[in-house]
Amino acid sequence: MASENHTVEGMEGDDIALPLGTSGATGFRWDVDLPAGLRLVDKSSVNTGKEAEYPTQAGGGPEQQLSVTGMAGVYQVSAKLIRPWDKANPIRHALIQLTIRPIS
Repeated sequence: MASENHTVEGMEGDDIALPLGTSGATGFRWDVDLPAGLRLVDKSSVNTGKEAEYPTQAGGGPEQQLSVTGMAGVYQVSAKLIRPWDKANPIRHALIQLTIRPIS
């Protein structure tokens, strides 16, 4: 299983995008473990513009976009890229250090 680490910063009250892109056409989805103080605000498919560059590319599709919001603080977010029917065998794991700054 591939592993990756990310550092993300944002402001309290803002929607903060997590760096966890994947194509919705693959069957894999991110299973995200959010600590107390954070909540998921968007788990949708978005078009990235790549479709226009490669309109005939097989297997293409919109990317899954995940965003969170929360109170000021430092958080560790863990995410696993899984197939919904095979949660025991993730193909990627991401650890995200998320710092949310308070509104001044």
